[in-house]
Amino acid sequence: MDSESGIGLELVQRQITLSLYNDLNMAIDEQQGLWQTRDEAWADLTGNSPDFVEIEYVEANHFYPGHKPSLIENPAPDNYPNISVMCYQGRPSAEVLDQASNFIITCDIEAMVKGANESETDARTHRTVEAIHNVLTNNNRLDGLTSGWDNDPIIQITDIFKKKEENSYGEYWFWQAVRLRYSTTKHNKLPSWA
Repeated sequence: MDSESGIGLELVQRQITLSLYNDLNMAIDEQQGLWQTRDEAWADLTGNSPDFVEIEYVEANHFYPGHKPSLIENPAPDNYPNISVMCYQGRPSAEVLDQASNFIITCDIEAMVKGANESETDARTHRTVEAIHNVLTNNNRLDGLTSGWDNDPIIQITDIFKKKEENSYGEYWFWQAVRLRYSTTKHNKLPSWA
């Protein structure tokens, strides 16, 4: 465990981003197969024809450490889906280990997706959440940087909104965002005062 690095907000933020960068699209593939079967079963139960939803991959240059409000202000379709990882809150833990202090770091992972219609957008959002959670559950210690997740995530999905590619022209798309909030404990070596 990296205990030499101080509080570690940015280190944790980068490690989460890297974990998602390395593994999210594989987790999306797993969700795609799972939900194709579920969609077929749902169609059988409801008597409707299957409505297959393709979960879009997140392109390599669409993973962002930090908050990116510009993605909301100018939502060009080729910038979606995207992932932003923010670790902007840390607080000391009451627990002090021998020669180490602990910081509890709050981590927000935001995903933004688009779709051609409301149901496709909603399904893509929910399925992307599952893929993100699977990646972070499988790497909960962030390659030894932390002691693991302190909680299951708090998940908040926004309303879907319809907007043109550009503010006043272009094709209409449906957009939706989700935030997953985790917390983790980062151990920090105390300075020696020799």
